[in-house]
Amino acid sequence: MSWSSPRTYALLATLAGTACQSEPSPRPRHPTRPRPDKAFLYADPGLVPSRDGERARAELALTGELEAAIRVLPGVLEVRATLSLTGSGTVERGLVLVRHREDAHPDLLRARVETIETAILPEGPVTLMLEATATTHDDPELPADGRALGLAIAFLGLGLSVGISAERLRRLRRGA
Repeated sequence: MSWSSPRTYALLATLAGTACQSEPSPRPRHPTRPRPDKAFLYADPGLVPSRDGERARAELALTGELEAAIRVLPGVLEVRATLSLTGSGTVERGLVLVRHREDAHPDLLRARVETIETAILPEGPVTLMLEATATTHDDPELPADGRALGLAIAFLGLGLSVGISAERLRRLRRGA
């Protein structure tokens, strides 16, 4: 196989085209490490039952249900909720943070989230915070750096080195 053959150019073009078309995999912006939160401490059902543990598991179940219900609303990008229940099962205090697209209607979104809160949570004070986030493309979590171009150049260099090695090996076998 020589460098002037059409197969060589087709192989190099395929490698470069494949590398340029691939998108980087989504990954968190900050490294995530386990933090000792309520879920970490009380989520294991194998723990010895206690009143605090049962209340914490009820709080986790309610926050999970609330987050899942809010997450399906149009325009919502991220939801985080935390609750503290009293011994009688009412909400002592709660916080719901909702990050949404900038083009979402905040008043309508606030009304929908409050309706979901009322339907899922028992009585008690819950603070709702909405944060608008501008998005420039479909997935705001994908970094917009030049990794695809770097990958294409790396594959091109790899293809060239393999081609040169194969050509040298072919010449050595013919000469010997």
